[in-house]
Amino acid sequence: MSEFKNKVKGTFNELKGEAKQKLGKAMDDTSMQADGLKDEVKGKAQKKMGEVQGDTKEAYDEAKKDVVNKADELKERYIDKKETK
Repeated sequence: MSEFKNKVKGTFNELKGEAKQKLGKAMDDTSMQADGLKDEVKGKAQKKMGEVQGDTKEAYDEAKKDVVNKADELKERYIDKKETK
């Protein structure tokens, strides 16, 4: 699942869980409250997964850029060295 989808689904599950907990409390239904807590925790986990996916993608993109820059630098050195011979 993508970063965006995880964040959206996480927010939805978190809000759904909070609503179930409030309704369960109003109805004195501990089962519904527990189910709501489960949904809320699931939502928080999904949101965190989306954040981690975003952080991982940023780190990957930065590392890729660094590797490409270093390869270009080495290529230029090789060409310069070859031309001076």
